[in-house]
Amino acid sequence: MVFGKVTDIRSPIVTVEIYKLKGLDRGVAGDKMASLHISNLSSGYTEDIRSEVRIGDIVQAKVTQVHPSIQLTTVGRDLGVVRAHCITCRKTLERRGKDLYCSDCDRSEPRTLSDDYDNLTL
Repeated sequence: MVFGKVTDIRSPIVTVEIYKLKGLDRGVAGDKMASLHISNLSSGYTEDIRSEVRIGDIVQAKVTQVHPSIQLTTVGRDLGVVRAHCITCRKTLERRGKDLYCSDCDRSEPRTLSDDYDNLTL
């Protein structure tokens, strides 16, 4: 299990920069860039990748492959976005049901959320 920041979205691939292994206080050595395929974002069908994640989101993911490149999945209750910001004003979004809400902009945004959304100290 890893934590990483979404750095690029080019359907059908999301690029994630891994910065921490879950349960360890040290950083990650070696290759830190990983790929998250649209089919591994959620358990259901995903038509628009940006309805699941956005650039800048912090995700909790499981490593499914290391060689020749690091591959991730966010399918699972404790996997997915753990912190996100409003795409308009960049304020940290609050969880409201299955969506995220910006109180400054009075708008909701969809994401694939981890059960741990905003409950982690990163």
